[in-house]
Order: sequence, then structure tokens, then C-alpha cells
Amino acid sequence: MEYGRLFLQASMQCKHFFWLGTSIATSCFNFPSEANQNPEIQQAISNSTVQQNLINPGGQQMQDRFQCPPNAQRLQSDDPYVRYLRQLKLLPNGSPVHLFNGAFKNRQDVHAAVLDLDIGARDLQQCADAVMRLRADFLYQQKKYEQIQFQFTNGFIAKYEFWRKGQGIQVKGNQCTWIPSTRAGISQQHYKNYLETVFSYAGSLSLSHQLKSVSIDQILPGDVLVIGGSPGHAVTVMDIAIQENTGKNFMLLAQSYMPAQLIHVLKNWEDERVSPWFEVPESGRIETPEYTFQTDNLKRF
Repeated sequence: MEYGRLFLQASMQCKHFFWLGTSIATSCFNFPSEANQNPEIQQAISNSTVQQNLINPGGQQMQDRFQCPPNAQRLQSDDPYVRYLRQLKLLPNGSPVHLFNGAFKNRQDVHAAVLDLDIGARDLQQCADAVMRLRADFLYQQKKYEQIQFQFTNGFIAKYEFWRKGQGIQVKGNQCTWIPSTRAGISQQHYKNYLETVFSYAGSLSLSHQLKSVSIDQILPGDVLVIGGSPGHAVTVMDIAIQENTGKNFMLLAQSYMPAQLIHVLKNWEDERVSPWFEVPESGRIETPEYTFQTDNLKRF
């Protein structure tokens, strides 16, 4: 969840630049180990709404950690983004969610797993930023640089292809201009600089405008549930499973939140029989532990 960044000036007051790693490299954070010795944290993590026979504690990737609901199979797909999401690495089973400053998130009862992706040392990678991070890292890994572009809250399109040519973004008031910059270029560090800028000036409001609406009956891994506003929120559909005998679809959802925190897979508090999977409704509400969406909030890159 985030509060809308209606003006670029306001966004800079509440967001700060940070060093951002990518999923191509291993996670660089060494969080406090006391979580394993803290009974309250471990109790919160283990409590409620995860069907244990759907969890493989030793699974290191999304597709290995989470088994499908009974009589369901993962959606067959040749889409490389689907494969990328399914192969994302997870922290060991039972890991807590940490904030950007290394502190524990105050709610440890909402997640079923934590992605092994760094978040930097400042309060930047929040909800919509996590959605953009996953998409950008995938495209960067695939060298599809021309497809990496995100809309700022004022409508400006930040194209990574321009950034790779040495063009940075100058912000004056609510206006953005491309100018030569030493922060821009072709290296991985330059890519990190690009994401720093995007995360500072984009949010759930701009993301909701950039993405195209999708009917809930066409849902695919990689789709996004997003509501732009104050507050707004966004989560990524990490996977889809289909129950052929009933025709029901099930989805795994992942989020970051406020303040910036590790991206985590959500539990389903509404139906612990299939948690952490969520049954995809034909219409109406989608209740996640920290936000409520509607089926018409589904969008796609």
C-alpha cells in the first residue's frame, strides 16, 4: 500500500535513492538472525492459514515451494516471464519479512514465503515499486532493454533505452527533461540508477494508468492487481493453477508494502484449505491480508 504521489516534488520528499541489486545477483542483505530465536516472530509466521500439504519446506524456488491445490495443475505456459516468476528463489521456509532498515515488519502473519531479492537500505521499494522491480529485472535479464519503460505520476515515460544512451532525467517542478548524465549508461550500476529514479517518481497511480485492463477470466501469471490512489496498492500474480474437474482457477500473490520491505508471498486468510493460493472469483472482492481488491482491478503489462 502507498499514498499517491500526485506531484513529483511530493514524491521526492517521501522517497529516497538507494542502491538496488537485481535478481540476477544473489541477495546482499544479512538480516538479524535473532528471528530464529524469537518465539513471538516464529509463532506469527507459522500461525494460521497455510495448508501445510501445499508447502514443500525445502523448495528453493516458487514452483518448488508451493504445491498446487487438490486436483489442480499449474497453467501450462511458454511465456518466459511466467517461467521467470516460477523460478524466483525464496529465502528458507519460515523466514521473517524485514523492512528496508533491517527491522522486522510489524505483521509477520501475512506471508507464506519471502523472495530472495534485496530491497536496498532506504524506504523506496514499496508496493508498486515491487511490481515494477519484478518486471524490469526480467526484461533486463532477457536483454529486452527497449521494453523497460515506466510512467511517472506526471505522465512522463522513463525509457531505459534512452538511459542506456547516457540520457538522464532532469526534474524541475513537475516537468521532466532528458539530459546527458553520468548516472546514465549501459552498466549494471547505471541500470540500478535508472530504477532508483523510477521508484522515486512512479507509484500505484501511474502504474494503474500505464497497464491495460484484463478480464478476470483471462488472468495469467505476471498480471497485476492494482488500485492507484491515496492509499493505493498493487500485488503481482505470481502463478496460476487450474482445477480441471471444477474449472476453478487459483492464484499466488506477492507484494511489498509500506514501509519498503522484502517482497513476500501472501497467505489466504479467507480460505485456509487452499492457502496460500487464492481462488480466482468470477466477480467481486479479492481479500488479501492487508488490502481488498475488486476483480476489475486486474491489469497487465
